[in-house]
Amino acid sequence: MPIPYDEQYAEKHSIVKELFIATADDNYIAARWCFHENLNVDCFWLAVHCVEKYLKASLLLNGKSAKKLSHNIVNLFPAVKALAPELLPNVLTKPKE
Repeated sequence: MPIPYDEQYAEKHSIVKELFIATADDNYIAARWCFHENLNVDCFWLAVHCVEKYLKASLLLNGKSAKKLSHNIVNLFPAVKALAPELLPNVLTKPKE
């Protein structure tokens, strides 16, 4: 039996893809370029934005809200891990520097 979706599913998916996934992809590419150009601060800044957007997209595509989690990746990660614990690492630690 097929999974039932609400009437706005296609529109929601399109919005998440355009506003979160596509921009996260752009951030990832820019972060990689910054890494090769030794622009460390920009590399890490873009990488964090990239991860944040992918985590939020995962929540939104699974019918969860990301609004209360704001920009806090430490809180976003466990919320996404609960959706698919076998796909994410058990420990995600923040670097000291």
